[in-house]
Amino acid sequence: MTPEALARERAANALPLRREPETPEIVAPPVSFSNRAALRACYWNAALAAFFGNVIGNPLLAAFWSAAAGCFSVMAYVRRTGATVTFEQGCRLGAMTGAMVSALTVIVAGIAAFAAEDPGAQFRALPEQLREQGQTEQAEVVAQVVADPAALAVLVAFLLILLTVMTLALATIGGGLGARWLGRKNTRQ
Repeated sequence: MTPEALARERAANALPLRREPETPEIVAPPVSFSNRAALRACYWNAALAAFFGNVIGNPLLAAFWSAAAGCFSVMAYVRRTGATVTFEQGCRLGAMTGAMVSALTVIVAGIAAFAAEDPGAQFRALPEQLREQGQTEQAEVVAQVVADPAALAVLVAFLLILLTVMTLALATIGGGLGARWLGRKNTRQ
């Protein structure tokens, strides 16, 4: 027998190689407000961020809580679904969390304003505090804004919009970083 014929005969009579069954990659539904797993992953993190952001009252810590909530939402989503999360999906989870943090913060602030005996007392006391600190020009500007309800409403609306945009941005960044971190962690295993 020739070597080519011998090789063909061995190949024809050889046992097939045993292959491990392939595990299908888990395909999760798109990350959006209609995805229940995404909502569950975001809600409690948003509630904690809104609570600690309002209780502590330090803007830097509130910013930290927003970014951390976005990151932890990605971690909770991965734990719930077992799916891998891309950077874009992580940013979406973070944005969902940021929207929830903003909504809960506005609700808590509204409840606190309605529960207060005189919600405008702090605003009316602000010009006097500035005068005591020697900032008379700023005190006059603040006194004019406080005296005009329309200007005060515009200022409050502007501050709410600014707070919402900052919270959304920080939570989105946190979600993206969480997705990157988990992506690196998964590739090392």
